[in-house]
Amino acid sequence: MKARWVLHNPQPELPVIGQCIVASWWPGRCYLVSTIKMDGTSALERLTESIKTLRDFKDVIRGSGGFVTQIFHCDRQGFVREIDFDRPLYFKSYPTLEDAKAGHKAATEQLAAGNLRVLARTASEF
Repeated sequence: MKARWVLHNPQPELPVIGQCIVASWWPGRCYLVSTIKMDGTSALERLTESIKTLRDFKDVIRGSGGFVTQIFHCDRQGFVREIDFDRPLYFKSYPTLEDAKAGHKAATEQLAAGNLRVLARTASEF
């Protein structure tokens, strides 16, 4: 079933590349689709960089950065509960800005079209 409405953030400011709220027809069920630029300092990025370069975690100061699209449950205003920030329903990273914009658009369109399979990715697939 298609989305009831989609509200886009028309002028996101960095580090946000794209952001929107998708409301389903199920009462109270909304999703926040957010694409941001990563700065390369998070623990996950440092761990990924250490695995890629075969260096110790403590020797990696910055990761490679990049962009990431995530989908979370939210309320009508787009607020995500603090407990849900660690459990995105969808997560995909991109190396370039163009890929990130295209990925954000694709994820939003699939969710708005009612294709909830976009949310079928589990933490093991990250």
